[in-house]
Amino acid sequence: MKKSLSIAFIGNREHSVYVLDHLIAEGWEVSCVIGPDRSSARHQAGGRSLDRVCEKRDVPYIDAGDINSERVVRALETARPDIGVCAGWTQIISDRVTTIPQYGFIGVHASRLPSGRGGAPVNWQLIAGASEVGLSVFELDPEVNHGAIYAQTTVQI
Repeated sequence: MKKSLSIAFIGNREHSVYVLDHLIAEGWEVSCVIGPDRSSARHQAGGRSLDRVCEKRDVPYIDAGDINSERVVRALETARPDIGVCAGWTQIISDRVTTIPQYGFIGVHASRLPSGRGGAPVNWQLIAGASEVGLSVFELDPEVNHGAIYAQTTVQI
């Protein structure tokens, strides 16, 4: 059963695939996916292009070298999503992008924010000797992994 809100999804990590697959499996309408092209993804630690996932699921894919480019802004405006979900991205996403969906953007980050802000949060938690890793769902704003926190959990290592 389709859910009533359409989603624009942004991701460029292996865990992005799991979040995207879950949203689709749960019946959410994904109006478009924004991610890196395959070449760019290969040059990022843990990078992953989502184009093949989109091909299988018949979801429009927008490859973005620059998430804040005019081309991406126009594509998002055309998709007219109700909400955005970002699960892994390497650039700061501007207000111009985050304000396109009617209800803004939700971020998914692999730490218990505000601890673990920035890149490679799982790696840093392991290096620090943590016995668990966190996960946060939060309101995405232009600061790195910053915004109102909606939900958090941890997983034992």
